Amino acid sequence: MEFVVDDAQIGDTLRLQSPRTVRIRGRATGRTDFTHVELIHNGEVIATVDSQAKEGHFVADLDKEFTLGKPGWLALRTPLNQTTNVFGNPVYSHTSPVYVEYLGHRMFQPAVARELIAEMQQSLKTIDDKSTFANEAERTTVVKVYQRAIATLTKRIEDSNP
Repeated sequence: MEFVVDDAQIGDTLRLQSPRTVRIRGRATGRTDFTHVELIHNGEVIATVDSQAKEGHFVADLDKEFTLGKPGWLALRTPLNQTTNVFGNPVYSHTSPVYVEYLGHRMFQPAVARELIAEMQQSLKTIDDKSTFANEAERTTVVKVYQRAIATLTKRIEDSNP
């Protein structure tokens, strides 16, 4: 998947000082027909584009203008549906967001952050119980990613509750 909001790439923060119309471009490509791609703004679908067969695969191209005037995020996804890939697994994809900071404010939902922390803690337990790595350094690298994310979200929750 490809996704750009103006010049902001996946994971970037777009900083706005006033409401502004942005150009959003995205592309999903797959060997299996994923049916459509969805543009998500703060958890809500704001646009969809159907996939089309093209040269032996499927493509959905999105090019849309949208006016932003509050903090939040934008992302692109192919929703989970009845489609399966060649391995029989469900077809689903979701980009990381492009964040929107508005007048110096970002969107942050402590309840959602707590849910993410719980999911990451469960993932750490699964890593401990079931995962196999080539060596301890690989395991440590993966575990540290989760630990940093948990620490970052924990601090943001603390900072949001003065």
